[in-house]
Amino acid sequence: MIFADLPLDEAEGAVLAYAVTAGALVLRKGTVLNSDYCAALQQAGLTSVLAARFEPGDIGEDEAAQAIGATLASCTIRTGAATTGRINLFASEDGVFCVDASRIDAVNAHDARISLATIRNHMRVEAGQMVATVKIIPFAVPKSLIDDICPLLLGDRAMEVKAFRPLRIGLIQSRLPSIRETVLDKTRELMEKRAARNGGTLIAEKRVAHETEALGDAIADLSNSCDILVIFSASAVADATDIVPRSILQSGGQILRVGMPVDPGNLLVLGKRDEKYIVAAPGSARSMRENSLDWVLDRLMAGMDLSSTDLSRMGVGGLLL
Repeated sequence: MIFADLPLDEAEGAVLAYAVTAGALVLRKGTVLNSDYCAALQQAGLTSVLAARFEPGDIGEDEAAQAIGATLASCTIRTGAATTGRINLFASEDGVFCVDASRIDAVNAHDARISLATIRNHMRVEAGQMVATVKIIPFAVPKSLIDDICPLLLGDRAMEVKAFRPLRIGLIQSRLPSIRETVLDKTRELMEKRAARNGGTLIAEKRVAHETEALGDAIADLSNSCDILVIFSASAVADATDIVPRSILQSGGQILRVGMPVDPGNLLVLGKRDEKYIVAAPGSARSMRENSLDWVLDRLMAGMDLSSTDLSRMGVGGLLL
């Protein structure tokens, strides 16, 4: 692409680099100059304009953006219309947005004329929400550049939305004399909302004494009928040998991690029994303010596996102010 101050008698077919006013005629940036426009500008006293002229092998900004957008599109991500060198991408389903940062970085490092930006990895999204945008910086780029860029995004999906599944959630709450029933009632209401917004259902609840045996029995009782168990303890977990972790082990389960680098919500416990996840929620999850339980529950309800390593990597961005 040639970007230069072009004489008007040579500017037909070029793309105007900035808005120009000629009497009653206003030409916007990006206007393709035809003979009438050039004549009107000359009559207004102009002799040249700053404009871009395509060279052989160039494609326009919208066509280039559309090509990259089409490469990124999938059954869970759709594209909007390309305009002014930009195309936006949107989630097609409610779920968790997943992106391969290394491949996005590779595109942006390949050539500064191509810009690709996304929302945060593993962010909860709703259908219709924008998740990424592609911007072509100049008015045109060589088609060969797009031919180089698109293969970087092919193969395994560079980005997708892991759709939520209609999972069955079980809730266990432990009691101490200091915990009022109204608090437990409110916690159940919040968990019903958390499950419902991700397409799931809270199907069962047990309230038991804050004791290892009682909690272990409740876990065993509910695990067969539920896909995920969430435990709200009457007292925050303070150690891997505390009552809630011990109860998970007593039920025949395993502990994957005690504590995670997300605040609010450091005191979360992740376990597993019969391939089903058990999440001991932090006390902060008794509020609907975003916390570690939301991050964990969103991924689990999107069918994503979680390990201790996965939780350990949530620290960057995990300070939820």
